[in-house]
Amino acid sequence: MDNYDVIVVGGGVCGLTAAQQLHQQGKRVLILDKAKRLGGRVASGKIGNQLLDVGAPCADTLQQLPQPSDTIEKKVGSGAADLCNLWSKEFTWRQGFVTNLEEIGSGIAVVTEFSGVSYVGSSVILACPPAQSAHLLGLSGLTPPAEFEEISHTKEILLLVETQLPEDQTAKSSEFLTVHQQANADLSGLTGLALRASTSWSEQMWDRDAQNTRAALLKEFSQMFPGLSVLRSETKRWRYANATSTAAAPFVKVGGKSAIYCAGDGFGDSSLSGLHRALCSGIAVANHLLG
Repeated sequence: MDNYDVIVVGGGVCGLTAAQQLHQQGKRVLILDKAKRLGGRVASGKIGNQLLDVGAPCADTLQQLPQPSDTIEKKVGSGAADLCNLWSKEFTWRQGFVTNLEEIGSGIAVVTEFSGVSYVGSSVILACPPAQSAHLLGLSGLTPPAEFEEISHTKEILLLVETQLPEDQTAKSSEFLTVHQQANADLSGLTGLALRASTSWSEQMWDRDAQNTRAALLKEFSQMFPGLSVLRSETKRWRYANATSTAAAPFVKVGGKSAIYCAGDGFGDSSLSGLHRALCSGIAVANHLLG
């Protein structure tokens, strides 16, 4: 088993921030995330040759880094994924779906589904959405913090399209769809658009068939951009898009002797943006572990 000072489960903004803070103070840190990339809601989606930010805007993320790095700012490309790749180069991360937490001596074994591989940490930070953390704690025979009951998230659906958009054409108003990002046209004159559905529409359509959902979005898109042909399209779904209610503390410790902490955008000042809360939560839990 590999041993670490801190294991972070969840490589979103909170997890990356905590790992960065701990690594800078000489701690041996490992991030585990079930996805093929780090970043969570700081994500890029590709449609044709167009790269679009489909979560937290990359520029906003750069401005809110806990300790902005000139190296990152100079090297980062146009996509949010580029930022996360650079952000995570300083420490170790592994793709893995965590299935269980077990106390072993003075440490905690974090078991993944891939061949049952385990990693041992003196402390563990669960920086994934509360519902996922609660499920993992339950499987591990641990009681989820009561603060989880205070946290709720909205769902969100986005539509990505590749099209040839005339320079003078602007979007007509829509009851539930807004333009989130427009990519610059490539050499062939094609551009990409990311459009965000409203919270109420996303919640209403969440359990509908994916093909029907995309058809409804494309129909609305045709009303916003009359006569515009769509060459490619796909949808992106966020089950835990934005925390609408939060726990007051920036992080919580799981009861008992285990050094397991829960953090993320569902913790902290509800007046802040979700991205800002995630950053503050990551810094707070890291500072606590640093003493």
